[in-house]
Formats: sequence, structure tokens, C-alpha cells
Amino acid sequence: MSKVTLEDISRMVRSDPKVMKFLTYLIEEHVSRIIPRFDHVHGARYPDVEKLFPKESPTLIQQFLTKLANMGILIPIVHDKVIVCPFCGSYDINTHYCCPLCETYNIVRTILIEHILCGYIGTYEEFRRGDRLVCPRCKRQLFKPNADYRALGTFFKCENCGYRFDEPVIVHACRRCGKNFTYKEAIYTAIYAYDVNSEMKEELAKGLLLTTALKSILENEGFRVEAPAKVEGSSGTIHEFDIGARYYYGKDKSLFLVVEVVASEDEIDDRPVVRLFAKCYDTRPDVAILIAIPSLSDHARALCKLYKIMSIEASSIGGSIKKFQDLIRKIKESTSQRA
Repeated sequence: MSKVTLEDISRMVRSDPKVMKFLTYLIEEHVSRIIPRFDHVHGARYPDVEKLFPKESPTLIQQFLTKLANMGILIPIVHDKVIVCPFCGSYDINTHYCCPLCETYNIVRTILIEHILCGYIGTYEEFRRGDRLVCPRCKRQLFKPNADYRALGTFFKCENCGYRFDEPVIVHACRRCGKNFTYKEAIYTAIYAYDVNSEMKEELAKGLLLTTALKSILENEGFRVEAPAKVEGSSGTIHEFDIGARYYYGKDKSLFLVVEVVASEDEIDDRPVVRLFAKCYDTRPDVAILIAIPSLSDHARALCKLYKIMSIEASSIGGSIKKFQDLIRKIKESTSQRA
């Protein structure tokens, strides 16, 4: 399995909207494991993932999860092992206990009973009279186990040939192709659950998915985008932003904006605001945007206003994407009016 990198994930997200949707689901729903459900047709089905992609077949869902596992985004865990027909590959298997002598399926398991008082030994069926137990020899009714009678053990009996035996022969029968096979011939295959790679999840929580989505929004609005963006300041220092984007309007005019994404489990303090301001002071972008998930502290919010940094606060990735799209359209509209 190859080690996942941010570049790999970013490339997949850009090239496959399904990956974006799936990884967003993992983060926003706090999912740590994808649990399978056994299915006689497909082997494994993943109901939670199928709800995300209702138009995809179970086979395509399996292939999708395997692709993410091969990338290292998901970690396969053996959840169960099931029998597969060696002739046709079907999961729809019936298991039979057979008579070793005549190989019929028509066998029963029974208990050998001893009547303690008279010593008679026979099968449970011999003693049973409706809902009572009665000794076939002395005709006394038996009430209490280990007082009136005791069980000596169990065995199997063939209803076809009458043969008694301790262990049946186990035979598997495929419901699809109708062929029988033994445990020596059976394919014994794993059904996988998938754990979410915790390292990958941390990186996504820092804003990788969001950054990729924001980049797409800017490109769709006509910006030329770099993500991440390296910008040289007036001091000669190279500063890195999550996103740098330039929008050309009018004749030889352009607007340059930078975006930083900060995500946390708790309220975000003023440190990311101060860092962004320091970089902006040296690089002088026209617009600086800070996206904070889930929210900024009061002091951080006040600093954004003081430093003229536009801020977006949202409890979810989806919410921040919508607010960002609205903000970019307003910025474009304002820019066009100045042109």
C-alpha cells in the first residue's frame, strides 16, 4: 500500500468529485469506520456509502473504496470471512450436514438419555410423549434432569439409512450453479470494513478539502489560481498562502487576493489573524480572506476588522464554501464597477 500524501489527495479531489463528496462526509459526520453488510449477491455492501452515491452500483462502490484503500486514505480491516463458490464465484452458498454413509442431507441431531431409576438408555425421541418424557421400559414419567434422568451425550442419526455417527460430513452447495464442494475446495474470502486513516483526516481537517473547493470556485469565476501560492514580499521574503488568485479586469488591471484556511475543534484565537496580517503587510494583496472553521474568538474577529481582513466563519465545510462563493461574486461585482 502506498503512503498517502497531500499532493495525492489533492489530485484525486480535483479529478474526481466523488472523492471530494466522500471525504467531506467523513469529516463532517465524524466517521472513523465504514462498516459492511453481507450480501448474497455482492459479498459486501456498504449502506452508508451507497446513500451518498445512490446511482452507483454496489460493485462500483466496492471499487471506489478499494481505490481509496490503495491510496492509503482508508485502511482495510477484516470484518468477516465468507465462503465463495469455486466454480462460479457466487456468495449464495448453503451448507449441509451429511450422513458419512449414504451422503444424504436428511439427518437429525439427538440426545442420548439414561433413566437413572431403571437404567434404561435411549434417544430423546424414544422418551418423548407429546410434551412429556416417559421411560419406554418402566413407563414412569421423568421430571427433573440429573434427578430422574441424565443426558449422556449427543450424536447424529441419518433418517435415510439409520446410521448413527458423532460428526457429519460438511458439504457446501452453490445456489447459483447448483454444484457441491467441500471446505477443501471452497474459496474463503475476506469481507472488509475500512478505517479512516487518522493522519489523512487531520490534514483534511486543516483545510485540504476546503482549499481544493475554494480553488475550483475561483477558477470558475475567472481567476488565475495557485494553491498553495508563494508570493515574494517587498522585503524579499517568500511567503506562502493557502491560495493566491488574480482576477484581470479592464485594460491592464487586476485584483490579487490571498486566502488562508484555519480549522480547529474549538474556537480559533487571534494567532492565525496576526500571522496572516504579517504576510499581507509584506506582500500587499488587494484582498485578504481568512476562513475559520468553526468560528473566531471575539478578539480575533476584532483584529480582522482592524487589519481589513475579510473573514468567513462556518461550522461546516459546506457552509464555508457557500459563503466564500457569495463573497467572491460580491468582490467581482465591486471590482467591475470600478473598471
